[in-house]
Amino acid sequence: MKLTKYVLMVAVSTIMFTSCKQQNAEENKAPEVAVAEKAPVNPENIAKAEFNIDGMTCAIGCAGTIQKNLAKVEGVQSAKVDFDKQLAMVTYDKSTVNFDDLENAVSGTAAMYKVSDMKNVEDFGVEKKD
Repeated sequence: MKLTKYVLMVAVSTIMFTSCKQQNAEENKAPEVAVAEKAPVNPENIAKAEFNIDGMTCAIGCAGTIQKNLAKVEGVQSAKVDFDKQLAMVTYDKSTVNFDDLENAVSGTAAMYKVSDMKNVEDFGVEKKD
């Protein structure tokens, strides 16, 4: 009985180890995002937002899916989610989109994703001065 448990434990560990290695290799690939045709926007209405996303565990399944869902929001011009920095960078039409829309796109992907420190920025990596 102990031998059976040991063999089963080794088999499960081996499967988990190889699937994690395979997942890590896939995480190094940048997720491809289909870009839909976007309606022209008045340049005065363009805004950029940055925010942290907690709860992501992988680059493709988490960050890639969140990025796609943000890009689908009507009025979002572009979206990039950096898994390593746990950071989203979104360019959007401020006459159409608000912070709640962006947060709902993230939390609508899965309840485990939490948005924090959402702010408008002049350029990504630089906080907006109001």
